[in-house]
Amino acid sequence: MTHLPTRLAAAALTLALAVPAHAAAQGSSDGADGLSVLKKGRRSLEFNLADVFGGFGDQGRFGYWSMRSDRTALGLFANVAFSRSDTDRTQDEVETDRTSFAVSLGPSLKRYVRTVGPVAPYIRGDLAAGIQRTSDDFVSPQATAESTSTAFIASAGFLLGAEWFPLEGISVGGHTGLVLDFVHDSQEQTVSGPVSDLIETDFSRISVSTVTTGLLFQIWF
Repeated sequence: MTHLPTRLAAAALTLALAVPAHAAAQGSSDGADGLSVLKKGRRSLEFNLADVFGGFGDQGRFGYWSMRSDRTALGLFANVAFSRSDTDRTQDEVETDRTSFAVSLGPSLKRYVRTVGPVAPYIRGDLAAGIQRTSDDFVSPQATAESTSTAFIASAGFLLGAEWFPLEGISVGGHTGLVLDFVHDSQEQTVSGPVSDLIETDFSRISVSTVTTGLLFQIWF
């Protein structure tokens, strides 16, 4: 099932590729050197409320960009996510509780392919590393169980995208690409009841997957 942010990002990329030639002419007011905000020394804050990046899943990220040249930007991104859910089934006196926490940090490099006109395509590389911890509790009249999962995740992405500049100092964009993930997960489960047990597992995996962002909003200054 396709999520709404994915459809919006796909629409944004389609718009970027379908901009007519006269749009570039309209953007010529920024001068022959391109968009006025894409200049060395400019900075921006990026908000991405539904980023799907590698093993970190569907989490929003916040980033800071610094233009190191008129076409190249260096960024730093961070994410902190927390969620909790519980269920109480009164008919069979079963209670469940899940708590999840994730934090990640990493650099990003972006190279704008074209800077003339209201739409700027780019090539982007991302790195991220962090941890995810999930805790589950299960309580019933017959037994109780507790399980925890602690995962270290490292991701590297190669991305293609575009930014649209509807106003001076504001851009909206999105990208798609490939992400390489390394995940090391340690799990522990404790069961108490007529039969008690402790199960510990560790595993690692490497995977390659496609990724598509939700809409990216940037404020330039």
